[in-house]
Amino acid sequence: CDNEVFKGAVALMQENIEHPLKTSDISRILGVSDRQIQRVFAKNGLDTPCKYYRNIRLEKARQLLEQTQLTYIDVSMACGFGSPSTFSKQFKARFKKPPSRMRSVQPSETL
Repeated sequence: CDNEVFKGAVALMQENIEHPLKTSDISRILGVSDRQIQRVFAKNGLDTPCKYYRNIRLEKARQLLEQTQLTYIDVSMACGFGSPSTFSKQFKARFKKPPSRMRSVQPSETL
């Protein structure tokens, strides 16, 4: 999407994963209304800004789980989830498996 509001909103979301912004904060920073941001996302066939943001955070969590040895609590916090249980529920809803199943099995762990 070439829309400047959309690009600005997504950039803010990606820059603020650990401490997520409210949609109202994003709109205030961009100098537009909450409704305008919602319309831009809807016009492009996307989820609401809130769901889109959550998916960005969940994708980051998946990446951290696959590429690091951070604990689930650390991943949860790094991706702005209030509690590990909330993180786990939302992760499972998005990826159809719990975060514990996303870890790559290292050869030394199979012994």
